[in-house]
Amino acid sequence: MAGESIGNSYASERDRNGALPGFRSRLRTLKSEGCNLLVVGDPSREVFTRASGTMLGDPDARRWRVLALTDADPESVYDRLPAASVAPRPPTETTRVLNHATPPRPITETTDGLGATVPEVTVGDANLAGLRSRLCEAVADFGARSRRPSALRVAVDSLAPLLAHYESDVVRRFLRTVGDRVREHDAMAHYVLPEPYDGDRCRRLADEFDAVVELRTVAGDPEERWHLPDSGVTTPWVPL
Repeated sequence: MAGESIGNSYASERDRNGALPGFRSRLRTLKSEGCNLLVVGDPSREVFTRASGTMLGDPDARRWRVLALTDADPESVYDRLPAASVAPRPPTETTRVLNHATPPRPITETTDGLGATVPEVTVGDANLAGLRSRLCEAVADFGARSRRPSALRVAVDSLAPLLAHYESDVVRRFLRTVGDRVREHDAMAHYVLPEPYDGDRCRRLADEFDAVVELRTVAGDPEERWHLPDSGVTTPWVPL
């Protein structure tokens, strides 16, 4: 599924069958007005990386990308970003990495998949204020440059360490502040939480997001389905 048709493979099939005709319209609204997506499930982290890369947009489209990383594998950074040879502008100019890993460790310096190291800022703080501030600043900076709905893509990978180290109210404030800034700039953000959809933490956080994207693997093939909290809609499973 291409990055610019996020969810549309499902929408096209269901529209042809006359089911859930409003799903495609809802996706268009999310892309035009800005949205925050929670990505959950229990497949391998490689599946999450693949889904994240899709949500960050097609490699040959002009996009700005902000990645806030806590426990993502360093190699996964370049797996989800476009190579310099196909990107309309050098990824070193259009990508920013915020490193909130604990314990601190370099993320982008360990690989050279883009032919150059993307800008990386190490953020360490005791109450998420530093990461929240840096992330909002990056969204505002790139949002002012992009000037088109969904041209700015944001990834937070993952929420698990934040939920483990900070009080739930602190994480919720973080999500609401960042989410508001994302919508302000008509951006698309997704937040990885590698836990089952029916788990307690996923259920408690679902209402903070515009949609929840659930991932799984069946016979080695990754699949996704969408949950839209505001309408109570859950789509069938489709290939990722």
